[in-house]
Formats: sequence, C-alpha cells, structure tokens
Amino acid sequence: MKTKCNVFILLIFLVLAGCAIKHDYTWNEYPIASDRMPSQDNITKGREIRIIKGKSDDSKIFLGSIGLHQYYGSEQSLTDGIADQLAKELQNKNLVINNTSGKSLELTVNRSNFEPGEWKRAATLEFTVEFGNGKTKSYTVRNSSPATVYRTYNGAVALAVVEIINDREVLTYINE
Repeated sequence: MKTKCNVFILLIFLVLAGCAIKHDYTWNEYPIASDRMPSQDNITKGREIRIIKGKSDDSKIFLGSIGLHQYYGSEQSLTDGIADQLAKELQNKNLVINNTSGKSLELTVNRSNFEPGEWKRAATLEFTVEFGNGKTKSYTVRNSSPATVYRTYNGAVALAVVEIINDREVLTYINE
C-alpha cells in the first residue's frame, strides 16, 4: 500500500512539473537608496552625456524558476534596464542626458546567471561599459534576494547602476 502511495505521489509530481507557469521578465526600477550613490559634489552639474543601450543577445533565455513559475527574458532587456536606470540616476544628479552628446557610456550585458536556493536566490550579471573615448570596463554584480526572480534581477540591475556611478573612472570621464 505504501509503495502504491509513493508511486501515486511521484506521478502527481511529474504531472505538475509539466504544468509550469511561464512568465516574461520585464525590468521594473528597483529604487536605489541615496546613501548608495555618490554625492552631488562628485558630479559636475550641467554636463551632457549620452547613454547607449548596447547590443546584447535579444533571444529569450531561461532566467530562473521558483516552484512551478518559470521566468524568461533576454540579456537585452537587462541591458535596457541598466541604461534606463543609469540615465535616471544621472539626471537626478543634474546631468543632461542628450542623445547627440559626444560624451557617451555604452552598456552591454554579456552574461546573466540565476542561482536558485531554498531561502535566497541570486542573479549575477556580467556587463561592460564602453566610454566614448574607446576605453572599456568590465563589471560583475551579484544580487541575492529571498523574493521573486523579478526582484532578484531588478536588484541586480540596480547594483549594476551603483557600480557604474560609483566608479572613479566613470566619474572622472563624466567630469572631464
């Protein structure tokens, strides 16, 4: 009797595993605390900069899952999220975002990775920032969260912005 019950439970589990609920990841801004950002003194007001959304892989990839919920997105959507949030944060620092400015930062997510966990999940983003003067810097950020796949990736995007905007070389380039 016990064996039949175990087999029945296994069959139910297999059926449910095939009934995954699929979601498309869409970036939503994860607010950045002001103490994580450089002071206004470090950024020259009124400077102009162009933020460019680099070309990342736009094909749908599996980002992660929690239970029966599976999340799909693209590295391009993550690139777009970083670019959008960086532009907003720089505007908050009184920089002018101008699509014709000669000074630019081009952002490109090259790789994303999701680590499932019992109590916490983590998303790692590897990305580059190419300065308008040809210099390129590589970054890696990892965000852990007990929350959903969405919040884990939205937090990783916010951490990417924090890394960029606190990088001394980026600040020097902006202020040149």
